[in-house]
Amino acid sequence: MADAWTGICFGEDAWNIPGRAEVVEKFRDLGITHVRLYHTYEATLEAFAGSGIQLTVGITNEDFVNALSTVGSARNWVNTYIVGHGDSNIVAVTVGNEVFSSAVDNVKNALLPSMQNLREALNQAGKSGIKVTTAHSFDVVTNIFPPSSGQFADTGRMQPLVNWLASVGSDFICNIYPYFTYMNSNGQITLQFGRLESGSVKDSNNGKIYTDQGHTAHAFDVVTNTFPPSSGQFADIGRMQPLVNWLASAYIFAMFDENQKDAGLEQSWGLYNPTNFDAKYTINFGNPPTLINRITPGMRLTSGQFVYSNNEVYRLNMQPDCNLVLYHIGVGPLWASKTQGSATDCYMELQHDGNAVVYGGGVARWASGTWGRNDGAHYIEVQDDGNTVMYNEANQAIWHTNTRGR
Repeated sequence: MADAWTGICFGEDAWNIPGRAEVVEKFRDLGITHVRLYHTYEATLEAFAGSGIQLTVGITNEDFVNALSTVGSARNWVNTYIVGHGDSNIVAVTVGNEVFSSAVDNVKNALLPSMQNLREALNQAGKSGIKVTTAHSFDVVTNIFPPSSGQFADTGRMQPLVNWLASVGSDFICNIYPYFTYMNSNGQITLQFGRLESGSVKDSNNGKIYTDQGHTAHAFDVVTNTFPPSSGQFADIGRMQPLVNWLASAYIFAMFDENQKDAGLEQSWGLYNPTNFDAKYTINFGNPPTLINRITPGMRLTSGQFVYSNNEVYRLNMQPDCNLVLYHIGVGPLWASKTQGSATDCYMELQHDGNAVVYGGGVARWASGTWGRNDGAHYIEVQDDGNTVMYNEANQAIWHTNTRGR
């Protein structure tokens, strides 16, 4: 993965999950930029429309065999769930989940052809930038301890799939379960090692020292991590922030407890209580600043986030003190919204009505004054010449910081 990020899984197997628009707003408040969905429920996709959040959506094991059996059927699926939701920022599709670990042979055999059909359908629909992949259980690797003994369990099916993913530039996604690895290790793995903290384990085959469990899973592009459940044996092992720090990209499982799953631990993996958003684990998602030079409608800069110019000489920064500031790096500030100290937990949002607004405490603290002037699509660009400009659909400047050449 080129850029490190930490996202979250949003499962919907519960009757008490808040309204989807409210959930999306919570994601944005938390600075979450990547979300994994297991379905393509239309109401959920509509709630994410215009949010700027990058979505990985899923098609289930039960559905993909028929839905993606030919390029034609895959094109129908793409037209409904991808093209039909063009305002939702879908960046990847996972075909099935843990197919090689849980499905019957005909479903396993259909996986790679279905992925190939879906990719061709996306290409035909002009959506070639959307990646096609699948998510594996960690048990596709056998003999995981000591780490040097690890190998794929089903090389006959796995090797062609891995080769294809590499050929099209898609990610290898694996659901890893540090909690279960620790619980089932019979004392071979320390609690610190299982939490991906320091806690060395020696490989008896080659003598290498692994300082945390993350180093044994370095081959994966994207992982889905599970925190300890908040109920059941050893539920108090907590403090799992290291899980979000060790790998390039990860989805944390999961946003909410899901009370329609099987009773027991399966209902207790959520970071947040769905009825009141109370956090069971406090996580700094640690997403890096956006390095692209544009802010598009629906995107939000939260406290501490910023956007660089392409030449990385200028930076538009939403500061923790509530001030939106344009910097010439190494020189100093060029422009500011002058909202410092007016509130806490501030953010700047480029609204769909054409206005860019700094909000703090639920109140607008600054606005660009461009409401109704967007003429359709619009964007803010941090330019290489030092000016930050809002353009309308006709590429006419409708607001700027007047800092060109500074």
